[in-house]
Amino acid sequence: MISKKIIKNNKRWFSASALATMVGIATLTFAFKPDVKDSSKHNANKVFATKWYQYNGSGSRTAESNYTLLSTQPANETEAANLCPNVGEICVINAPEGSGMHPASFSTAFKNEINNAQASGVETTNVKLRD
Repeated sequence: MISKKIIKNNKRWFSASALATMVGIATLTFAFKPDVKDSSKHNANKVFATKWYQYNGSGSRTAESNYTLLSTQPANETEAANLCPNVGEICVINAPEGSGMHPASFSTAFKNEINNAQASGVETTNVKLRD
């Protein structure tokens, strides 16, 4: 009789400890989840510093390599527009800062903004034309 009681009590104890262990493992697995961020969402909301760059007048208007950082940055949008002589072409752009003398890679939306400004002859906040 005693041995059956001991076995029965041991089974209960073993079952209870197994259940507690499983709950503990599950808790640790989900409680200490690493902080992994979706980089595409993170970059979509990131605000990049911008600088003014001058178009060199040749090559694609949407190629970053055809723009050079202005050594003296205009104080505002109006001052940037005043840099452009009368030629009727892209003059300066306000683009995300790159590493060096050229801007960072242009997004499709920014390339469209450059092309639309040139085609329509209407400046935008970021694209100034030579009048």
